[in-house]
Amino acid sequence: MIDRFRAYLDKTFNYLPYTVEADDLREEMLSSLMERAQDLKAEGLGEDEIFSRCIESLGDYTEAIKALKRKPLAVLKDTKFQKAMIATLCFVLTSVVLYLILGVTMSLWGKGALIIFPTMAVIIYFALMASLLFRNIKFHRHFTSGVIIASILVIFDTALFFILWECGVAPKYGWLVFTYIPFLITISHFIARGYLRKKKLYFISYIPLIFSIVIPVYLTSSMLTGLWHPLWILFVVAVLITLIGLLSILFKKVEQKNRWR
Repeated sequence: MIDRFRAYLDKTFNYLPYTVEADDLREEMLSSLMERAQDLKAEGLGEDEIFSRCIESLGDYTEAIKALKRKPLAVLKDTKFQKAMIATLCFVLTSVVLYLILGVTMSLWGKGALIIFPTMAVIIYFALMASLLFRNIKFHRHFTSGVIIASILVIFDTALFFILWECGVAPKYGWLVFTYIPFLITISHFIARGYLRKKKLYFISYIPLIFSIVIPVYLTSSMLTGLWHPLWILFVVAVLITLIGLLSILFKKVEQKNRWR
């Protein structure tokens, strides 16, 4: 029941700002729901009936939730927002000054622009994503955590392509790093759901994980060794692992049903 309450509160607080007040109100509402559920359970009501009645009892919190909604001007007046904007502007100005110094003293106008400004953008992006992820973890709201982690990993993967290129790896081999992107996105889902949200990971979600790693591993190993034909056995192994996992789950469910008879 507590998971259903948390899911409901996730939707209710989804568009509210990340503040201590919002977090405290959320915990207060959850505690109120659980207390109400215990009282209704003692009356012998079913779970669905208990849930609906508990949600109806939250009408008293409507005004408190509305009060937490921020308007654009309130966001601009937030000291944390102002400090973040000042820090960002200082960083941008420092980058511009550094670029001008390199251009004037060393005539590195072209290379300086290619190095400094992309680096500046990446640092700002990672700082923003890290800040959002930290707030998600702090307030236990992970609606966007999977997307944030996936974007960071994909950028690292893309940067790896250019690093390998600079190290002398030909693009005909370097492009293989992009085949790992589906695997990185799947891993992001596992981190956000299993580790951060503490949700159960079903076996069916492991199937895309298995094939998202088998495909790039097959392409990489085949491209580097030239053994395209024998290495296709990797797909057979992946299919066997999937079938064994599905059959084991099926047998467990059949065994559980037999126990209840």
